[in-house]
Amino acid sequence: MGLEQITQQAKRANVYLFGNRVVLVGITFLGYGALTFSSLPAHELNSVTAGLSFCAFCAGAGIVGNARFGCSTIAIYRRSMAHISRYGRLDDRFAKAVINGSENEPLTGYCQQQGLYLAARDTGMLATFREAQKQHSNVSIPFI
Repeated sequence: MGLEQITQQAKRANVYLFGNRVVLVGITFLGYGALTFSSLPAHELNSVTAGLSFCAFCAGAGIVGNARFGCSTIAIYRRSMAHISRYGRLDDRFAKAVINGSENEPLTGYCQQQGLYLAARDTGMLATFREAQKQHSNVSIPFI
């Protein structure tokens, strides 16, 4: 396995594991809830800590489930990378179609647009993404 293949796999892993910040927050809550609840001794299962752990677990499960485990981010990332590879650039029409094809509300539609952002970032075409985002996106969650 060459250095080029390792680099590509590392980029892919970054998109899958950390690309969608909403899913990452959900997984954090899910893990915190599961770990703290499972580490409680039996006599503390009726404590406030147990209740908070259960709430964190449920919130994490809800966030991850609602974000569909980041599958939308990955699908749009792949589609955007294929588009950029095929045409050599990210054009405004494609970006607008992705943005308008998402739910495009202040707290929803982030996942698909994050996939487009990651593809633009990885190919050095963030300026096109930012321009399309300014013109068409209503999402208020920051793209990082």
